[in-house]
Amino acid sequence: MKKFILILILILAIAIPSGCSKNSLPSEKTQTAEFFALDTYCSVTVYGENETDFKKISEDSVAKAQTLLTSSAENNLYIADIKNQTLNLSGDATDVLVKAFEIYDISDGAFDITIAPLTKLWDIANRTEPPSESEILFAKSFCGKDKITFSEDLRTVIFLQAGSGIDIGAVCKGYAGDTIAKALTEAGYTAGNINLGGNVTVFGEKQNDKPFVIGIKDPLSERNDSIVGTLVVTDCSVVTSGAYERFFTYEGKRYHHIIDPATGSPAVNDFLSVTVIAENGIYADALSTAIFAAGPEKAGQLIQSATEKGYMTGAVLINNERSVSVIGDLDFTVTNNDYHEN
Repeated sequence: MKKFILILILILAIAIPSGCSKNSLPSEKTQTAEFFALDTYCSVTVYGENETDFKKISEDSVAKAQTLLTSSAENNLYIADIKNQTLNLSGDATDVLVKAFEIYDISDGAFDITIAPLTKLWDIANRTEPPSESEILFAKSFCGKDKITFSEDLRTVIFLQAGSGIDIGAVCKGYAGDTIAKALTEAGYTAGNINLGGNVTVFGEKQNDKPFVIGIKDPLSERNDSIVGTLVVTDCSVVTSGAYERFFTYEGKRYHHIIDPATGSPAVNDFLSVTVIAENGIYADALSTAIFAAGPEKAGQLIQSATEKGYMTGAVLINNERSVSVIGDLDFTVTNNDYHEN
């Protein structure tokens, strides 16, 4: 199966000169570490003179994200073996679930972490043909917020029937990005950018207060360095969801990894990609998935509601007519002549 590892490419901070004159301050020290985790290639760049082992700090933070549910959880997907099975949660895992259910509520279920049975059924990474309609309907019968009891105070999830479960894979990278940024800040780094397979988190200020410039990937190009445009950001997470990210093709039809909870199948609509900018990576991750699954007709209302509640600051939506919609007070510039801003 063809897989595109990177959705977003952090470009100008590395590829373009700083723009300072020869008389300006010396070049700021940067260090970059790369590693494989969360089933993707990760890159962390830090700024400043700190000599702490930032790669280990980053890898330890990712390891924490990979075991949010249990010490042996794979891809943060958990399915109950018996009725009324209880899963005890850490404080961080509880916070992730609180935020996930907030997005569930404002998206009318377009984002739903209880779709674990459907995630397991579709198994996008390994399937070569779609499951049958009866298999989908059966898996759907185990999904829904009414299939679990979540207690923030007790830090527990009770699964009300065997086969129900939760899948926090859609917010795990957002959590990991925030966790890495916090750890690196506490270690004394003045600024950094964290790219976890396209989930980008930036923090702090670079020399001369230069912002970060991020490229949003061209969803129709197989080249990772081909972008639609550039986004100028500071202290936030930038997360893109797209149908080109992970998929398999069967009889000429593409089946991607973004499941629409309403149908139990990969979302079908005019979106090529949805990019969400938010201060919190968990919200950015969840909302990019929710907006993509909800589709263009419901996207505007969902974005407005999420913005009013402070969950996000803006979005860049790209549809199959190569039209780009920029929503919110964002500094975004279309640089690809094949695309046009709506």
